[in-house]
Amino acid sequence: MIGAHNQDFRNIPALWHQIGGLRALDLGCGSGLYTRELAQRGARAVGLDIQTDNLVAARRQAGEHKIFWVRGDATRLPFREGVFELVVSAEVLTHLPPEMRQATLSEVHRVARAQAAIYLTLHNRARLSLSQWLRLRRARRVYETPNLKVWPTQPAEARRLAGQCGLESCPGLRYLNYHSRFTQRFYERHPWLARLLILTEEVLSRLPLLRRLAITFLLPLKNGARG
Repeated sequence: MIGAHNQDFRNIPALWHQIGGLRALDLGCGSGLYTRELAQRGARAVGLDIQTDNLVAARRQAGEHKIFWVRGDATRLPFREGVFELVVSAEVLTHLPPEMRQATLSEVHRVARAQAAIYLTLHNRARLSLSQWLRLRRARRVYETPNLKVWPTQPAEARRLAGQCGLESCPGLRYLNYHSRFTQRFYERHPWLARLLILTEEVLSRLPLLRRLAITFLLPLKNGARG
């Protein structure tokens, strides 16, 4: 299962407590990994993505889980105000330029209930900058990848933007993903190496300085009151 062994997925669902019956949005659901986990834990899950192919694949993998799949733009969410009690978005906002990121966070503020829990992951600018410096290259504002562009940020900057959009910061910032990615094939072909890498990631994420070299970070938020 794509992404199932990544450090973000190993950690983030553990933060969801008593979510049975809650309306939950997986914003930019992709293959539906987090959406299915939300549904499995009893949430009334909605997976939203702008790509029809992603939604088709996610629906195919959903099995018997009751999930609502919606095609939509993150900057103009097709939901009424205050409908969701939990919002998850894993490495989606990181692929949006700053102006679109702000519009998306404002939409999250609109569609989430007051005090709703919100979990966002973004690419860590410190890690990408270090990678560039080690190659004797300048750090960039935006990075090209085979699939999507990446606009990295840092936690303080992300918190500031979230606050401007009506979202409040919560304790529990986490740095995640020190290995590029675990594919299911890699995990099955090299199980002991994969487990060693997983253990290494968990140790690194707890070390005061080295933890800041993670590829991504988790920003936990709660929704503030709408004016």
